[in-house]
Amino acid sequence: MGSRCFQSRAGLLIILLLLESCNVSALARQNQPVRTKFGAGVSRSPNPVSAAPAKVEVGSQSDDVALGQSTTEASAKPQSVVVVNPATVEMKVSAQDEISDSSSGTPGEHANTHWNFRSQVSLKCYYLNPVESNGQTSVSMIVKSIKMTLSLPITIWLPEGYSQRLKEHEEGHQRILEIIYKEAESIASRCEHEILDKTFTGKGIDLQTARRAALSEAAGLAHSRYISQINGKAKEIGDLYDEITDHGNALVPVNEAINEAFKRSERSALRRRRLIARIPIAG
Repeated sequence: MGSRCFQSRAGLLIILLLLESCNVSALARQNQPVRTKFGAGVSRSPNPVSAAPAKVEVGSQSDDVALGQSTTEASAKPQSVVVVNPATVEMKVSAQDEISDSSSGTPGEHANTHWNFRSQVSLKCYYLNPVESNGQTSVSMIVKSIKMTLSLPITIWLPEGYSQRLKEHEEGHQRILEIIYKEAESIASRCEHEILDKTFTGKGIDLQTARRAALSEAAGLAHSRYISQINGKAKEIGDLYDEITDHGNALVPVNEAINEAFKRSERSALRRRRLIARIPIAG
């Protein structure tokens, strides 16, 4: 079917949207006061919440579902699936100048923990009639099925001759991420249901471009909301962990510091919920 074909027909399209958010719990200083900056410093993404435009890969396409016809694809119950791959951890030792974060502007900081929440979004959508106006094509689609595949690679970088204390501090950040990642399935599921069975419209110079725009909006919305929620929690608790440990300088057991960081985060969340409950609804 050509990109200019506007028959009264609907189609089913599968999209794979590869998106990720890169972060770093950053920079502990060996043999000097440790200053870690969780979620800042070395990062492959300048904004953890809004990833760079994603590469869209079209899988398969079927255009033999007539608009309004009672078919399995058009009338099927919306489906939501989350696949959580195990977190992976790699520890690397390298020279100081290979680890240090040039963007931090702080000499001597040369241990960090990179973390990268990833999601691959797969959609099945039912398409409505395209409309052409003023040289633009507009097409709407209904999300009938969504599958999010999640992963979390973690890399701990340590300098040559690192101390056990430095290693344990970075491993604390690792454990925080792994604990939060246990909530990834429920977070992603909520994000999926925010777009499931909803209608999205895309515009472009032709039908294919319009479809891609609609798909990118739907998949990008699910991804960005997942990343925003899980990154937000990871950064908050990582910052609290650094505050409790004085960035690794305080003689606080790592497990105790981690537990206290989660408790403080929950107390803060409770205060926010209570504050919101007191705000009167306008109108």
